[in-house]
Amino acid sequence: MKRLRRSSMSLSAKYVLKPDSGTKELVSLANGRRIFLVVDRQVSMLHKSWIDQLLDNSLVVGMYDKIGGETDKNFENVQLILNQLLELELNRDDLLIAIGGGVVTDVSGFVASIYKRGMPWIACPTTLLGMIDAAIGGKTAVNTSFGKNLIGTFHEPEKIFYRLDFLKTLPRKEWLNGLGELQKYGMIYDKSLFDFVVEKGEKWADHISEVIESCVNYKLEIVHSDLKESSHRMVLNFGHTFGHCLEKEFDYKGFGHGESVMYGIVIALSLSKNMIGMDERIYLEFLQWMSSEPWFDSSVYKHPQWFINGLRQDKKIRENKLNLILLKDYGCPVIHSIEETELVEVLRGIFSEINQDLIKENWR
Repeated sequence: MKRLRRSSMSLSAKYVLKPDSGTKELVSLANGRRIFLVVDRQVSMLHKSWIDQLLDNSLVVGMYDKIGGETDKNFENVQLILNQLLELELNRDDLLIAIGGGVVTDVSGFVASIYKRGMPWIACPTTLLGMIDAAIGGKTAVNTSFGKNLIGTFHEPEKIFYRLDFLKTLPRKEWLNGLGELQKYGMIYDKSLFDFVVEKGEKWADHISEVIESCVNYKLEIVHSDLKESSHRMVLNFGHTFGHCLEKEFDYKGFGHGESVMYGIVIALSLSKNMIGMDERIYLEFLQWMSSEPWFDSSVYKHPQWFINGLRQDKKIRENKLNLILLKDYGCPVIHSIEETELVEVLRGIFSEINQDLIKENWR
């Protein structure tokens, strides 16, 4: 197989990565503290026996399992969890454990950050997206009617517990969501990740431990240098500016997060080619791969307004300018500031170009 690039860092003791970790290993991380669980509702059913073993432990005093998809990432669930924590009289030195995908870890981390001005928490991601991105780095958030992740905090988990057995029940759509973040890393960090997926097709998942370790180590490098996203951490949002707009356009009920990010990557690569001179080959390679995938819908690029509507709420706006994450070359992301009005004008031409390329290359 093509060898994936190894980071200069190694997984720290904070990250517990095991294929089939048991409940005792997870509970042992509490060191005798009381535990409150927040569990994805699908996980609580698909892995009922494992969750039941957790609940049988005397340290576990309660559970909330009403969160599922992106539409549950809201203040209502935050309030319900807080109410249970208060009713159980948990202290700020007790422990919250989040077991689920990015939605569960985002909401749980947010709750942990504001409960009695901050309590420790452990993330136990159950999706590929959660394992390689959402659970790492301490970003917590909820959505509002104005957009995705606009209300949130930075509150790092005490530990991240990887139980790879969760991936055995992961639906196809969730693999696709993880693939979006994986391909982001393939663009901004390690081209071998992108080449690996193209070469292996669906077989890339057979090497999941190596893929996860490569992605986690890279994100650790970025997060440790810029925890609160004041500068370089912004590059991790490559493809996300436009991906978030697409998600919001359908009220988080249409395109999944990772899928939206990949549509956003095409736009970001086209902008990179036109605005900062990136080699056109990179854009065409990604567009060719993506358009060959069975889930690809070329009609998305016939609706530029879907991607324009949400730009004003982007979190990377500084001094009334939008900080776009563009690419000079594989592994070389840059932050490019642009006025919103200028960007909107450029985007209309970009969408026309993408559609022409799809027709010209017969990739639709």
